[in-house]
Amino acid sequence: MNNEAKERLRNIARKLVDVSFAVACDDTSTEEEFQKTVNALMNHLIKVRKRSQALHFESQMA
Repeated sequence: MNNEAKERLRNIARKLVDVSFAVACDDTSTEEEFQKTVNALMNHLIKVRKRSQALHFESQMA
Protein backbone atom coordinates (compact mmCIF):
# COMPACT_ATOMS: atom_id res chain seq x y z
CA MET A 1 0.00 0.00 0.00
CA ASN A 2 1.48 3.34 -0.97
CA ASN A 3 2.11 6.14 1.49
CA GLU A 4 -0.67 8.35 0.13
CA ALA A 5 -3.28 5.63 0.62
CA LYS A 6 -1.97 4.91 4.12
CA GLU A 7 -2.18 8.58 5.03
CA ARG A 8 -5.78 8.85 3.79
CA LEU A 9 -6.76 5.75 5.78
CA ARG A 10 -4.91 7.07 8.84
CA ASN A 11 -6.79 10.38 8.61
CA ILE A 12 -10.12 8.55 8.45
CA ALA A 13 -9.14 6.50 11.51
CA ARG A 14 -8.19 9.66 13.40
CA LYS A 15 -11.54 11.26 12.59
CA LEU A 16 -13.37 8.15 13.75
CA VAL A 17 -11.36 8.12 16.99
CA ASP A 18 -12.15 11.80 17.56
CA VAL A 19 -15.86 11.17 17.09
CA SER A 20 -15.78 8.15 19.39
CA PHE A 21 -13.95 10.13 22.05
CA ALA A 22 -16.38 13.03 21.77
CA VAL A 23 -19.37 10.70 22.13
CA ALA A 24 -17.71 8.91 25.07
CA CYS A 25 -17.26 12.24 26.86
CA ASP A 26 -20.77 13.48 26.06
CA ASP A 27 -23.05 12.97 29.05
CA THR A 28 -26.11 13.09 26.80
CA SER A 29 -25.00 10.33 24.43
CA THR A 30 -26.45 6.89 24.80
CA GLU A 31 -24.57 3.63 25.04
CA GLU A 32 -25.97 2.73 21.61
CA GLU A 33 -24.56 5.91 20.06
CA PHE A 34 -21.18 5.24 21.61
CA GLN A 35 -21.21 1.63 20.43
CA LYS A 36 -22.00 2.75 16.88
CA THR A 37 -18.97 5.03 16.82
CA VAL A 38 -16.71 2.31 18.20
CA ASN A 39 -18.10 -0.19 15.67
CA ALA A 40 -17.45 2.25 12.82
CA LEU A 41 -13.82 2.59 13.93
CA MET A 42 -13.43 -1.17 14.34
CA ASN A 43 -14.94 -1.86 10.90
CA HIS A 44 -12.62 0.67 9.30
CA LEU A 45 -9.55 -0.88 10.93
CA ILE A 46 -10.65 -4.38 9.93
CA LYS A 47 -11.02 -3.25 6.30
CA VAL A 48 -7.60 -1.58 6.40
CA ARG A 49 -6.05 -4.76 7.79
CA LYS A 50 -7.69 -6.97 5.15
CA ARG A 51 -6.64 -4.60 2.37
CA SER A 52 -3.08 -4.45 3.66
CA GLN A 53 -2.85 -8.23 3.96
CA ALA A 54 -4.27 -8.73 0.46
CA LEU A 55 -1.77 -6.29 -1.03
CA HIS A 56 1.07 -7.94 0.84
CA PHE A 57 -0.03 -11.37 -0.36
CA GLU A 58 -0.24 -10.12 -3.96
CA SER A 59 3.26 -8.64 -3.75
CA GLN A 60 4.61 -11.94 -2.43
CA MET A 61 3.01 -13.85 -5.29
CA ALA A 62 4.54 -11.55 -7.95
